[in-house]
Amino acid sequence: EEEGQEVDKVKSKLGAQLKETKERLGGDLQETKDQLKDAQKKNEEYEERIDELERYKQDKDLEAEQAATQVEGANETLTDVQEALKQAEERNKQLESANLELTLKLDKAEARAVAVANEMQNVTKRTAKEIAHLKTRIAEKD
Repeated sequence: EEEGQEVDKVKSKLGAQLKETKERLGGDLQETKDQLKDAQKKNEEYEERIDELERYKQDKDLEAEQAATQVEGANETLTDVQEALKQAEERNKQLESANLELTLKLDKAEARAVAVANEMQNVTKRTAKEIAHLKTRIAEKD
């Protein structure tokens, strides 16, 4: 009976450890996924902004060809647009870098999750063997 209680204690302790590990990894993984989604959304917004700026630049180039009197104004606008495009491209590079970093973090979190799952299987196997051993000992005593 004492061994049965000991087995129950071991089961309870392992269950609590398993639950705690699952909760911790679940939180880390969800946080990483959320960060990745945010970075991807921002990246899409910047790509849309770049497309808008490129279309704007094309329109201004066409206006400059059609109206010689507006060349000077169109060139100033084009310079502004190019600077905005350059800044947007730089920001896009930063977002791509952040996206890569988050992807790496996600990969690490997934690898940790697999390692924890493997460890949980090992613990379960060891616990099952220990329980079987204790049952055998109890049966031998009876």
